[in-house]
Amino acid sequence: MQSGDLDSIDIDDPAAVKQALADAATRIRDLERDGVHAIGGVIAEMLDHAAKSGDEILDRARDDAQAIRAAAESAAADVVDQANATAEGIAAKAAADAIERSAQVITDAQQRLDRLLAAERDVHDRLQAALADMQASVLRVGVAPEPEKPFTVDDDPPSVVHETLWGDESSDEVSVRRRSA
Repeated sequence: MQSGDLDSIDIDDPAAVKQALADAATRIRDLERDGVHAIGGVIAEMLDHAAKSGDEILDRARDDAQAIRAAAESAAADVVDQANATAEGIAAKAAADAIERSAQVITDAQQRLDRLLAAERDVHDRLQAALADMQASVLRVGVAPEPEKPFTVDDDPPSVVHETLWGDESSDEVSVRRRSA
C-alpha cells in the first residue's frame, strides 16, 4: 500500500478502512521481516492521512450535530406552538363557558326577580282589596274616616334646641355640639 492508495480509501466504509489497516499492517510486517527499518516516511504519511481523515470525520460530525440541533430546535418550536395553540383553545373554551354560565346565572336571577315582582304585585293587589273592604265596612258602619295623610319625607334638618361648646384642654379648638328636638 502506497501513500496514493490511502486517498482512494472510503473512510465512511468501515470494511474498507479495516482492510486498508490490515494491508498496512501486513506491509509493515513484510518490511520488518525483510530488514527494512526505514519505513518512517510511509508511517508518517499514514499518520498524516489518518489525522486528515479524523479531521474530516470531526467536521462531518460537527455538521451532523448542528443539523440535529437545528432539527431539535425546530421540533421544540413546533411543540411550543402547539402548546400555545392548545392553551389558547383551553382559555377560549373557559371564557366561553364562563360567559355561558354568567348568562345562565343572570337568566336565573331575572326569573327569580320576575317571580318576586309578581308576588309583590299580588300582595299589593290583595292589600288594595283589603283596604277597599275595610273602607267599605267603615262606610257601612257610618263612621267618617279621617282623610288620608300623604306620605312625605322630612328633608329639613332638625331644629337646634340647645348648643354646647366642647373644648379640648390641650388645644385651642372648640367644637359645637347640637342637640336636636
